[in-house]
Amino acid sequence: MPRNLADAAAGNELDHGHHMGSLRYSQHDFAFAFADRVLAPLHVVIAERMHRGEAFFLTWTVNGPAGKQRRCIWLSPTIPLALSFDSTRMRPLNRRWIVELAFLAHSTSGLVISPEPA
Repeated sequence: MPRNLADAAAGNELDHGHHMGSLRYSQHDFAFAFADRVLAPLHVVIAERMHRGEAFFLTWTVNGPAGKQRRCIWLSPTIPLALSFDSTRMRPLNRRWIVELAFLAHSTSGLVISPEPA
């Protein structure tokens, strides 16, 4: 598990056995790196919202040259989206994390990536 979720989301986590996947967004194919462990619950929550035809913001923080930066993208069923996992191994999902992320996804702030609860 990455020490810092923001580092993992930004692709800053060194590869100490952590698998890094990606979220590819829009017809312009923007790619954002996420640890597979972060991407798996996002997959569940995003799929549920997209299945309902709902649009929402996805927000996370990254370590930039000037310190922490916030990134937001608008997710909508009308915008192409692809998730790629580095590993083929499916690990058990943290249900508490999925519930927390789903709750955030339905808020006015949108889906804000939070640290995985213990």
